Order: sequence, then C-alpha cells, then structure tokens
Amino acid sequence: MDGSSLGGGGPCGNANGEYSTPIMLQEMETDGVTPTGEPVQILDRGQSDGPLIEAPALILHNGT
Repeated sequence: MDGSSLGGGGPCGNANGEYSTPIMLQEMETDGVTPTGEPVQILDRGQSDGPLIEAPALILHNGT
C-alpha cells in the first residue's frame, strides 16, 4: 500500500509523511501482465522527499 493513501494531513489532507512509500520492482511474464517471483523494494522516500516519491523512471544502461 502506498503510504500517502493512508491519510492523516498534509496540504491535500491525504498524507502526513510518517508512512513508507516504497518503489517496488516486479518481474513480469512475457505477456507483460502476469507477475512472476516476488517484488523487490528498490527505493523508499527520505525526509527530504516529503510524504511520497513521484514520477520515478527506470533506465536500462549497459545491461544494468
């Protein structure tokens, strides 16, 4: 669950910055819809991020 969906304040009344808002990476089957394996957390917000992380991007570079 996205921490910002838990409510509790903030300028929009929907976030108070006390909850985790992780970015998860999930491998998918070749159909692009069916998840396989377990999701892995690759990032979570820090104090300087405020209540959430928005607009992350992943880039494949030299196989990584």
